[in-house]
Amino acid sequence: MNTIRSLMVAVLSLNCALACETPEPKTCPQLPVASVAPPPVLPAAPALPPAAPAVDHYAALADEPFEGGYPSKDASAALSKELYFQRAVQAYLWALPAVNMFAMKEGLGKVSGTGYQVMSVFEKRLKPMTIITTPNSDVIYGLGFADLSKSG
Repeated sequence: MNTIRSLMVAVLSLNCALACETPEPKTCPQLPVASVAPPPVLPAAPALPPAAPAVDHYAALADEPFEGGYPSKDASAALSKELYFQRAVQAYLWALPAVNMFAMKEGLGKVSGTGYQVMSVFEKRLKPMTIITTPNSDVIYGLGFADLSKSG
């Protein structure tokens, strides 16, 4: 409650300061000063255990041995493993929107009916528990799906 009172005093002070900026001198009315309790004293946080020395994964890859300008067998295996990992991450990230839309189509099909002639419209604004990826609560959503293999 004290935070709200302090915020209101700050807003009133700003309004007063803006209203008093006129070419002729003028006195501003005095605003009531809110009595704000001092913040509570918090206990000190417990000390964290010492961390293990950090190993920079990419520095380790960059420091792999090269013989005659070519990676050694161990370096080649480590770089191939990293390449496959990075490709897997990219495949996941690129597929996520398509998988999400397919899941939306399947889920809405159970509620609104299946097919490509169906459009699902949410009657009310979304609530925080609505399962839609990155929803905007100020929008009434309508979702339909087109079969482009038939219509082009």
